[in-house]
Amino acid sequence: MIITEFVKSAGQDTLPTYMLGQLRPALTPEVNAISTALLALTVLILIVFVFITKKRA
Repeated sequence: MIITEFVKSAGQDTLPTYMLGQLRPALTPEVNAISTALLALTVLILIVFVFITKKRA
């Protein structure tokens, strides 16, 4: 993404830069909180999975 910012021409939008530009105004504290909660849930599920599979081995 960062490389795209440096190598694209002026006035040219690539798909990643366009998508990021569309997302930035829409990011609110609620979106950040939901994202954090989903990340924490995913990490918790992975930790539980690791412990379950260690006990079987």
